[in-house]
Amino acid sequence: MTQLQTGMLAGLFAGGDQPAYHNVTAIPVAAPFDGPALRRAADRVVRRHAALRTPLHAAGFADPLAIVHGSARMRLTAENLRDLPGADQLVLQRQAVIFDPAFVVTAASGGLVGAAPV
Repeated sequence: MTQLQTGMLAGLFAGGDQPAYHNVTAIPVAAPFDGPALRRAADRVVRRHAALRTPLHAAGFADPLAIVHGSARMRLTAENLRDLPGADQLVLQRQAVIFDPAFVVTAASGGLVGAAPV
């Protein structure tokens, strides 16, 4: 593992109320939602970028390891919020990224990415 990855693991094990590495990015898209197209795009990105297939394994080995897997799948969930008022959409979006364990990087999750189009 690199020094950066070791530091990330140390941050994860440090605990606290908020995960140390929980990046949330929102990108508005005006086009109609196409779940199968999003799945194909996510699969392609994960195939092309080894970093997205490389969880950190803090246990189970003599030393922590970053193992590049030959294949992996990004977690995707989708919920249609278009019929809700904008303020309600924002509240639900924030709750989704705060409370959905699929999008919180922990020592157990290894740090693979997830996406939640809403």
